[in-house]
Amino acid sequence: MKTATRDRILNCTAKLATTPDNRKLTIRNVAEDAGVTTQAVYTLFGGKEGLIAALFEECWNTLTHRLRDVPESSHPLETLCSLGRCYIQFAKENPEFYTLMIGRATGSVTVPDRELRHAAPWSSITINVVNKAIADGILSGSPDEIGRLLWSTAHGYIDLTIHGYLRSDDERFLQQATLALFSTFAGPRYSSEMLISEEWFGS
Repeated sequence: MKTATRDRILNCTAKLATTPDNRKLTIRNVAEDAGVTTQAVYTLFGGKEGLIAALFEECWNTLTHRLRDVPESSHPLETLCSLGRCYIQFAKENPEFYTLMIGRATGSVTVPDRELRHAAPWSSITINVVNKAIADGILSGSPDEIGRLLWSTAHGYIDLTIHGYLRSDDERFLQQATLALFSTFAGPRYSSEMLISEEWFGS
């Protein structure tokens, strides 16, 4: 019962936080929409700040679970592409949530800096695969730098798509950018046979 109530409250919070209407995100409005008392919201979350922090955590947990479900390929670069597609698909399906997660603000809602720790799993999942590519001689360089550049590439593609500068089905830009990045950090075993194939960017 407690879990169901918590989920319902978070769902209502998400709607108020990401819907551009005139209703403000307040404990009273959340409680009204969720069909609970304001005391129930305070008991579960401790107030508005705790409510926003819980929503932010829930968004990142959802993405993290999806990323962990991505099957590992025998080729690290293909695994990295699959992780990137999963990340991008999540953003396309949840543009408001993504804005909150990455921008940490939407409307009058701002997420505290300390909540950035919830983004750590995405980074660690990516870095683990990058490290494997480096160990296999496919890539070379700093794992953190490669990981940050991959994240920046995915985010840039998402941002341009969400704002209409790229079609949502135009992945040629993403393919070229990713291929250029991999080529920049090519390891000693890199060859034309290891270039990204078109089907890696399929739906």
